[in-house]
Amino acid sequence: MSNDNSNLAPMLERRRIEAEILGCVHAVVKDSQGVEAADRVVAEAVRRSAVAQGRAMAAMQGGKGGIQSFVDLQPLWTKGGALEVRA
Repeated sequence: MSNDNSNLAPMLERRRIEAEILGCVHAVVKDSQGVEAADRVVAEAVRRSAVAQGRAMAAMQGGKGGIQSFVDLQPLWTKGGALEVRA
């Protein structure tokens, strides 16, 4: 199954934006509740986001897994030169 992923941001750019926002969230929680609470909040947010993004990617592939689904989604990681694949 081939999908057009051209309208999605490259993974490296998505991760950069997510990290920037999470850094701010960590600082706010740390200032109000301490570093341990900030670490827990950010860790849980990252875990939930990873699960949600994994489910969204699976849905993009019709719920199918496997190597072909990975290949079909590979442009998200290679877009913008973020990852180079050698044959």
